Amino acid sequence: MAFKESNYWVYKINTILSVIVILIIFGKYLVPDRKKLTNWILFALIVINIFSTFSGDGVTSYNSYSAALVSFVIVGYCLYYFYSRLLMSSPEDSVPSTPIFWCIVGLFTYFAGAFFIFISYKYLIEADVATIGTLWRFHNLLLVICCLYISYGILCKTYQMT
Repeated sequence: MAFKESNYWVYKINTILSVIVILIIFGKYLVPDRKKLTNWILFALIVINIFSTFSGDGVTSYNSYSAALVSFVIVGYCLYYFYSRLLMSSPEDSVPSTPIFWCIVGLFTYFAGAFFIFISYKYLIEADVATIGTLWRFHNLLLVICCLYISYGILCKTYQMT
C-alpha cells in the first residue's frame, strides 16, 4: 500500500519542537549561565528551519542537514552540561547518581548517533535507496536507547533518592 502524501512535514515540526523544548530546558534549568546564548541559538535554529522550508525544501522533501544542525547543537549542550558538572561538582558528589545525568546521557546518545545519520542521509539514499530501511531501524534503535536511559534516570535514580 503506497501513500501519495509525504509525511516530511511531520519531521520538520518534530525537529522544531524538539529543539525548542530541549533548549528551553537546558537554558532554564541545566545551563542557566548560558541562557542568553541559548535564546539566540534557539531563535537562529527556528529561523534556519523556517527559511529552509520556504526557500526550496518545502514540506515535500526531508532536509536532513537542518536536522543534523539541530542534533549538533543539542550534542554541544549535552557536552557542555557534562563539562560544567565535572567542574562544579565536589569530589563527594556523584554526578552519575543524579537522575538528570542519565536523561542527558540518553539525549546525548540519541542526538550524537542521529547527527551521523542525518549528515549522511542524502548520500546514503542516493547511493542505494534500499539502505533507507536499515538507516531508520538504526535511528529507532538509538531512540529506544535514549528512552531507556531517560527511564532509568527518572524511575530508578529518582526512586533511590527517596
